[in-house]
Amino acid sequence: MTIIDTALHDSLRALKLSGMLQTLDARLTQAHTGDLGHLEFLQVLCQYEITRRETMGMQRRLRRARFEQQTTLEEFDFSASPKLPAAQIRLTDVQRAELTRMAVSSVLPHRQVVQARALLWAGDGVANEEIARRSGVDSDTVRRWRKRFADKGTAGVGVIAEGRGRKSWLPPGTVEEVLRLTRTELPADGSTHWTTRNLAARVGIGKDAVARIWADHNLKPWKVETFKGGVQF
Repeated sequence: MTIIDTALHDSLRALKLSGMLQTLDARLTQAHTGDLGHLEFLQVLCQYEITRRETMGMQRRLRRARFEQQTTLEEFDFSASPKLPAAQIRLTDVQRAELTRMAVSSVLPHRQVVQARALLWAGDGVANEEIARRSGVDSDTVRRWRKRFADKGTAGVGVIAEGRGRKSWLPPGTVEEVLRLTRTELPADGSTHWTTRNLAARVGIGKDAVARIWADHNLKPWKVETFKGGVQF
């Protein structure tokens, strides 16, 4: 090692250029044998120093983050597609009991049953994306259900928010009349129950509208038992 080489070592050490210092001997050898020109020699030293500083900076950030697990891009399993679950909903015993009652109901509107099931899964810590998959909706819908539950509790489950849902084009009182006739009267032709066609003709609306009203209120008039004094569903 020449006097110049020794002085260069000392200068790099004083400037705390450890990356350059670590690779200096190998680069000096290349320079002496003519493998590196002056500019190339300087560029290689600078690049090693930059790489060392970037590596040390990343290591410091990782230590401060205190990750439970660390992995590299080469080691990461992209096929797993992990999802970060939303915070688990904390349900009281009363809320869980009420949601369970809704979730197993055969008479409540379908949307209310689906939302109750979704909230029970959320209470068990299931991720929004998985709840959405099971419920046949998107994750934004699940987030809206969770927010409504946080704001209104079980009273908001299945409730259609103002301004949302299907807009009725039927004249006022039509739905109430369809429900009244279905529940309390029989057709004049002596049939044991109403059909969408004969009830539509009686009320003056389309048979599809009658079918939607029945579906929304879980009415199935073809499943009836006649008894003295009326019709029992």
